[in-house]
Amino acid sequence: MYFGIFFLALIWEGLRRLVWRLRVPPSLQGGRSWPVAVTACTLVAAFIAQLAVITYMAAHQIASPCWYNFPIPVVADLAENSGGPAQVFPCFLLVALAAAQSGLLLLLVRALRARPPSTSETRIIGAAVVVAVAAAVAAPAMTSSDPYLYLMYAKLGFAAFAPQPHAVNLPELPLAQWCTRRVLPSAYGPGFVWYIGALAGRLHSPVIAVLVMRFANVLWFGLLLWLLRSLGLSPALLAVTALNPALLFQYVANPHNDIIVCTLVVGAVVLAQRSCVAGALLVVVAALFKLPFVLIGCLIFVRLPSRMQRLVAASLTIASAIGLSYLIAGAKYFAGLTFYSRLLAPDADGIQWLAAVVALGAIGVALLRRQFGFAAIYAFPALPIVELAPWYAIWSLPYALIERTSLDRFLVLMPLMLMLMDAGISRAAQLTLYGVFAVAIAAGMMRDIARTRRPEPLPSEA
Repeated sequence: MYFGIFFLALIWEGLRRLVWRLRVPPSLQGGRSWPVAVTACTLVAAFIAQLAVITYMAAHQIASPCWYNFPIPVVADLAENSGGPAQVFPCFLLVALAAAQSGLLLLLVRALRARPPSTSETRIIGAAVVVAVAAAVAAPAMTSSDPYLYLMYAKLGFAAFAPQPHAVNLPELPLAQWCTRRVLPSAYGPGFVWYIGALAGRLHSPVIAVLVMRFANVLWFGLLLWLLRSLGLSPALLAVTALNPALLFQYVANPHNDIIVCTLVVGAVVLAQRSCVAGALLVVVAALFKLPFVLIGCLIFVRLPSRMQRLVAASLTIASAIGLSYLIAGAKYFAGLTFYSRLLAPDADGIQWLAAVVALGAIGVALLRRQFGFAAIYAFPALPIVELAPWYAIWSLPYALIERTSLDRFLVLMPLMLMLMDAGISRAAQLTLYGVFAVAIAAGMMRDIARTRRPEPLPSEA
């Protein structure tokens, strides 16, 4: 999956050349609401089909004993625990569904931009969002075991910050054979440990705990949509966000905590329009959940007129986030972060390190020169360094939101991008799709070059 970052920008460039210039079909330019209704309903159907394929894979995979006792099953990393040829077809099917979802999102955004949505279209989109969210909450399988790790940290509290891995005795959880019962120190900040403890610390049923996390993330998702609306996003972009299968799958069906931190940073963007101090305080709160978000949150200062003001505000915010994290969680928290860097960062390949440098450089250029670049949007999932996972894609949202000109493409491509980055997709499916995209993009570029007219020669050259 470390190849993913390189192909995100490549896919973007290819679709910009091959697809984005297509004209809106005449049926989407009329006054009838049925094209939007069909697109929204088909999106929901494709999302439910994706959940069904994941459930099938979880039920039929051949995996290590680590995965047997999850009450809500988890699809293992097929690159390491291969289910054999029987798993290859579902992987291709998942990628095909993701490509279809991105195509449907493209149709939806183009249709809603061709004309303002009618009242009936708004209601249809709202109903589709409700159905999709309900399907995500009730999803019978996941592709990540992180929610169970969150539950471990909820039980441990601040004892989760340990310099070395330690055993955890949780007899009320039916996870006795789970290989990660020897829990690694928390890489999440004290804010998240407190949050997950308050949310699920007293729950004894893992199933109920996962459902509670999903419901809580639905609320965070709704808050994110409200914040985006308050920033003046168009109905087309709001609809593409609300119906985005990638967001629903990674942050509701798999209730990853990244949506919490991203929502806090987007909230800081909103607050910074009125008060940079209030926005900075919310960025510090986000950093208490995941420390790297203090760097992303510094993007809120790009509106300050002076370069010195931007740098001083960013420096004070970063220092405050680090100091407050140390004050609350102590040295053990930072020792745990060091442990992760020693354990996992050496396995990161050159592409991931390069993408992380690009992301850091993009933040610096934004603060110094108030300039943005579309290619940098796809580098932010590499910032954690320790691993490249699809649920980190939302780390790019604040940058794309402020850059704004590529936000629609980022949201439209998200289902396909995240699926190509997922470790649960077999290497054969990934490499095949990478090859198809590379050939298609190269062919499109060659076509553009062939169609480019040469300048007429000057009289002296004739």
